This record gives sequence, C-alpha cells and structure tokens, in this order.
Amino acid sequence: MKRNSIFIKTVKMNKIITLLILSVLLSTILAIIIATSLQSFKFYYINQWLGKFSLNGYMHAFESENRYFAHDYFLENKRDSFDSLLFSSISDIKLQDIRTLVSREIPGMSKYYSGILVAGEGTDFTNIPNESSIPMEDITKKREVDTSKLDELKKHPTTENKTSSPKGTHSVLVYHSHSWESFLPLIPGATKLNEASSPEVNVSLLGNKLKELLEAKNIPVVHDSTNMSEYLATKGLNWETAYKGSRQIVQATLAQNKDIKYLIDLHRDDARKKQTTKIINGKSYARLFL
Repeated sequence: MKRNSIFIKTVKMNKIITLLILSVLLSTILAIIIATSLQSFKFYYINQWLGKFSLNGYMHAFESENRYFAHDYFLENKRDSFDSLLFSSISDIKLQDIRTLVSREIPGMSKYYSGILVAGEGTDFTNIPNESSIPMEDITKKREVDTSKLDELKKHPTTENKTSSPKGTHSVLVYHSHSWESFLPLIPGATKLNEASSPEVNVSLLGNKLKELLEAKNIPVVHDSTNMSEYLATKGLNWETAYKGSRQIVQATLAQNKDIKYLIDLHRDDARKKQTTKIINGKSYARLFL
C-alpha cells in the first residue's frame, strides 16, 4: 500500500508539473500572437468603437475618476442613463439622436452623417462640407479657364526670391487626392459644383502657394501635382477610389524620400465664399476644415 501511495503521489506530481509547463508554453504562445497582431493593428478601429460612445458617456467615465471633473458639464447637460449608454455601444444607435437610426435605414444616408468635434463660429450640421459624387466625364472634362485671374495671382508673389533651397530632415509632402477640384471664379459661366473642376487649373495651384510659404520658413516641401483625373481614368477607376490611388502615390514618394515626416492632402471646400471666408479687422481669411 505504501508503494502504491508513493506511486500515485509521483504520478500526480508529474501531471502537475506537465500542466504547469503546458500553461507556461500556451501563455507564451498567446503573448507572442497578441504582440504580433498588435504590430499591424490600427488604432482606427479603437477610435471607431469608442466613437459609439457619446460625449455624455465619456464624461461619465471621466467623472468616475474624480466627480469634480465633470461637475460643470452635467450642470448644463442631462445625464444619459447606463442603459442608454450600453444600448448605444452595442447597437451603434443613440436614443437622443434620431439620425443614427435614419442613417442606417435609408441607403446612402450614412455618408451624410458626420460628427463635429470642434466648430468655429457659425458652423453647424447645415453648412459643413460634404463630398459630392462627381461623374468621371465631369472630372476629366477640359474647361475654358479665365486666365486673367491667374495672371492676377502671379502679380502677388507669396514670398521674396530665395537664394538657397531649404534644408532639413522634417520635410512635408503636399498632395491632392482630388486634384481636379477647381474654383468657380476661374471657370467662366460655371455655376454648379460639378462644373468647378479642371484637369489643368485646380487646387494644385494652392499646393504651389503652400509650398512657397513653407519653404520661406526653411521647411523642405515635396509637392506632388499628379493629375488624379487622368490617373483614375487610365486605371478605369472612379472618383470614389481617388484616396486609394493617392495612397499608392504617397507610398511611392515616401519610399524615395525618408525625410518626409508630415503629409498634407490639400482639397478645396465645396461651400461658397460666404461660408469659407472670415473677415477679421477688415481683412479676409480662409477658414479651414479638417
């Protein structure tokens, strides 16, 4: 009996040691898998998930750390119930915002649903820009251009003549996913948004100006003025795939220039001057939409 008892104890000990070793191995493998997957994991998805929570929900979480943090906020705003917050995180529908339900029931409606993080004076959901679907024939169409207005721009140089090229390791890449975006005043007779496009005279002119301004500050700039309308037409693509096309161009540029640290995809707004211009002390300033 004593020998049997010793044998049983030995077997149990061996099993325990084996299980411990297997547990360590499995934990190590799991840790390696998680670490490897995180290398390619995009925080975009975290942002998308957190975006389901309203500001109200964020303030609830903020308040849990210190109740004074959100005190002033909840003096002016009604609290969401826990059930409401939980429902919005699971269903992606906010009970206080009917648009979240409508945008998912009406085909194509979701692309017009936007969230404003910071709004300038006079900005609301009625006047924020929306990307419009533009047929390829409008994008590639060559239009008459008012060259007198272009000559007027040349009369006002952005910077003084430079004697040397800017040097630095923090270069900027300026490019245009929608390079065809032009300006109504440059297209004689144009009144509709789709008519404010030109393969030759477009937002890349603004890219040139931005390049001059940055280089005047001794900041090296690479300006890619690829004709995206021609690029898309050659590949049989449409305007919706413009970002995929510009991504390929950007990746090729970055591979050739390791000094580029900042990327600016410059567009022109779809609103008119009244909404896109701010007058401060009698001087007009362009308003930015990010």
